Amino acid sequence: MLCLSLLFGALTSVFKGNGSGVRDAVGNVSATWLIVPLLASWYAAPGRVFAGAATGLAVTMAALLGFYAANTFVLDLGSHSTLHDLALSLAPGSVLAPYGAVTGVAFGALGAACSGRRSATGWIIAALLICEPPVVIAYFHARGIGLSGSFGSPLVWAGEIAAGAAVAAATWRRARPS
Repeated sequence: MLCLSLLFGALTSVFKGNGSGVRDAVGNVSATWLIVPLLASWYAAPGRVFAGAATGLAVTMAALLGFYAANTFVLDLGSHSTLHDLALSLAPGSVLAPYGAVTGVAFGALGAACSGRRSATGWIIAALLICEPPVVIAYFHARGIGLSGSFGSPLVWAGEIAAGAAVAAATWRRARPS
């Protein structure tokens, strides 16, 4: 799971690239980062909430490490040594790590809780994925932090909604009585 999470982070960085536009917007869809701990704990810790929370934390941190380490080679950081570029790339990850820790633990626990059950937990997760963007916007707005770039892009929000709808559809299909 950790290797897959590292790979997810690295591939997300490569896909996002160094420019703007659709790739940048898709690379900033945060719902995919919430699905990583959800799926990992769903499969690795079914029904064990604390193990799911730990799994979610571990895979989220691995994915963030993969993303920011890959940025060393993706972003144009100037003429520095690779080690210096790695340090520059990992610095933003230290800012996002606490948020990743919270979402990793929460979605890891939720994934473990709803794994193997025919319950409404998956619907709750889907709703959280769909409602996450407005919550993030409200959080930053309340602190006087302006949002710029692709973060405010309609493509980003469409991706968030699509991810939430996909989880809802998968959960509905799994929760239906057979």
